[in-house]
Amino acid sequence: MENFKSGFVSLVGRTNVGKSTLLNALVKEKVAITTNKTQTTRTAIKAIINSENYQIIITDTPRNT
Repeated sequence: MENFKSGFVSLVGRTNVGKSTLLNALVKEKVAITTNKTQTTRTAIKAIINSENYQIIITDTPRNT
């Protein structure tokens, strides 16, 4: 546990730039809905990546202007 690291990441950006697609790719699961339609993500979605030496909490945010 001495070398264990933990952190937070927020995916922010304009609408339809691929934030939810990136989140799904990072966690290797479909946790966020992805479509070509704007404003598909309406609330923040959180996902966690766990490993032996680290943990990353990722938040996919709705549209940022």
